[in-house]
Amino acid sequence: MERDAEINGKPVSIFDAVGKDAALFHHSISDDDRATGSQCVDQVHRWFDSHWDTLGQARDLWLLIP
Repeated sequence: MERDAEINGKPVSIFDAVGKDAALFHHSISDDDRATGSQCVDQVHRWFDSHWDTLGQARDLWLLIP
């Protein structure tokens, strides 16, 4: 979710993944790429990459340090 945070007294718009509320499931890749675990891991990997590519931005954080 998008929210505002304050860094060095300045408002900064950030995206918060709210990961602390996520449900965790154990899935692993096996030799069978049709297995449910393998498919789940593949789809979650694709989901993560799509979010990273969309939301991930290089930031010059040293500019925020007084």
